[in-house]
Amino acid sequence: MPDEDSEALLHRALVGRIATVDPEGTPYVVPLNFVFEGRPRRIHLHMAKQPGHLASNLKFSPKACFEVDDPGPLIATGDTACETSHAYESVVCFGRAHAVRDEHQRTRIARLFVRKYVDEHMPGRSYEPGLPLLSTVDFVTVEIEIMTGKRRPLL
Repeated sequence: MPDEDSEALLHRALVGRIATVDPEGTPYVVPLNFVFEGRPRRIHLHMAKQPGHLASNLKFSPKACFEVDDPGPLIATGDTACETSHAYESVVCFGRAHAVRDEHQRTRIARLFVRKYVDEHMPGRSYEPGLPLLSTVDFVTVEIEIMTGKRRPLL
């Protein structure tokens, strides 16, 4: 799938999955809200400020994989049950992830989340200005090194 289509999916999807590993090599995948920035390519993840597998794994290794998909309908491709497929688009990104500690960057990223999840997806919603809950959340940024997209269109 062309990069511009992959980036479009990253912009419109609401939930993505980040994968990390712990020191024993056990994989961990968790779905999270995210925003994508195109230049440079970055994914910012939003999560509760509490200890957990993701934070612990990133202390062990910054390597991460991020996936997002947009499933479409099932498709009959022939006369037998085995001749069934599924339309979809997906993007997989590989990179290095880190916690965002700088307050200026945390505020900037929080505003990106407000724009995507409130302004763009809940138009007309009124809300109090400011970011009063910023201290209760953490952000992780994945610096994308490799991005691949795949599509199975409707026939």
